[in-house]
Amino acid sequence: MVKKLSVAILCSLMAAITMTAGPTSAAPGDTIAEATTVEEIVRSSDYSAQAHAPVLRLYQAFFGREPDVNGAKYWLGVSESGWSLDDIAGFFSAGDEFANNYADKNDFQYLEAVYENVLGRDYDQRGFDYWLDLLTEGHLTRGGVVRWISANQEFTRSYPYALRPGQGVTVISARANWSTGYFNAAVTAQLLRELGYNVTDPAQEENPPSWAYRRMAMGELDFWANSWMPLHFDWFDEELPGALTVRDRVIVLGNLLPGAGLEGFVVTKSVAEAHDITSLQQINGDPKLVALFDYDGNGKANVNGCPVDWTCDDIAQAIFDRNGWTNLEQTTASYDGMVAETLARVNDGLPAIQYTWSPSAYLTQLKPGENVLWLSLGGAEFVCDGTDPCQEGWDWADLGPAPLGDTCTEADCYIGWSWADIKITANKNFIAENPAAAQLFRNMVIPVQAAVEASERYNNGENSEDDVKAIAAEWIAANRQLVDYWVQDAARAAGF
Repeated sequence: MVKKLSVAILCSLMAAITMTAGPTSAAPGDTIAEATTVEEIVRSSDYSAQAHAPVLRLYQAFFGREPDVNGAKYWLGVSESGWSLDDIAGFFSAGDEFANNYADKNDFQYLEAVYENVLGRDYDQRGFDYWLDLLTEGHLTRGGVVRWISANQEFTRSYPYALRPGQGVTVISARANWSTGYFNAAVTAQLLRELGYNVTDPAQEENPPSWAYRRMAMGELDFWANSWMPLHFDWFDEELPGALTVRDRVIVLGNLLPGAGLEGFVVTKSVAEAHDITSLQQINGDPKLVALFDYDGNGKANVNGCPVDWTCDDIAQAIFDRNGWTNLEQTTASYDGMVAETLARVNDGLPAIQYTWSPSAYLTQLKPGENVLWLSLGGAEFVCDGTDPCQEGWDWADLGPAPLGDTCTEADCYIGWSWADIKITANKNFIAENPAAAQLFRNMVIPVQAAVEASERYNNGENSEDDVKAIAAEWIAANRQLVDYWVQDAARAAGF
């Protein structure tokens, strides 16, 4: 919403101007005159973002396009010759192009078109009513509306025409190959763009952890906003050419979703209650319970686990192996397919065990405490302790029970995994060369609930790439004050 100006000020600023010929343009500064593109103008030493950017934005707002380099020089010269923004707006609004675009519209239709053409969105009712009142009461001309909308924060953020720390830098982004990670990646990419970076669409590079860390280390990707730490640290020991490891080439920054990662198994609630099931240890040791969950008839209890290119499948198998749980068999297949099978069985009141995690929209279907329960391992002694077959990084022996209350099969609920923080990992060289991006990554903290709600909307049908970007943009808009701090602090870190 634009900061409201008094009617008296608006009237004095917007005296009607009718021009029959183009205004005189003063000679621009030498470095502006030598520029061959608008970007070079913005980079030139004679350019002032405070004085010149509003002129370029005004052109963009009126005509829906950036001026060519000669046009930009001309209108900057007009401004230098003494024409105010209101004078220039009056000239633009008197021209044929403006008239052809808007002449056949009443004030209501005109404002609808301005929102679409200038701001690129549908109107918000409060802002629309504000501008309509000024227009219909004669306090602003139609050109005046565009002039002042071009000065609002929403428009200036989209068209800064100022040097920004990411100017001229292309960032190769990526996202996880699980849909609950799409939101994180979209928010991070959009905020990098606010710093001036040219960021590739994360959807073009969908990577599992087994690819993402190596590709970042090799310089093929710049960052990945889906690192579950410390669980993903095992990928850091992968060897690279030159006697290096992934750890030598990547760095983890900030805490994007602190304490967000919760992993473990859930079991059909009605079945667990009917058979007094308390733990995986109990199921493995009771032939009747093994038979209950053996719905493929191979003599082992079925456990729907993880796809093989994630990490959780290895951890689950290590838990089974270290505890001698030979009567349990993990299925590793398409995760969505396994969840669909589990959900169908749960809804029918049939035995099912499924690996899942939070934040996850899957938990809006498999609902702990309602249709499923978290399934405890059976005690602290069954948790990985960093010794074979558990890897060194999987040492959670000292971790207490998860505070899950009556949503778990046991009061002391040992679900087998540590709490995980979801963080951003990036290529070290990229971070060294881009202090603004590094500071942004350190600053960003997204509430877990925002990620859960985004995932739920995705699962409920808002699952196109445009939807993912829109949900991220909505969250940014709703948290603008906080986000502005992140971005401005990041810019300061780079000397802007």
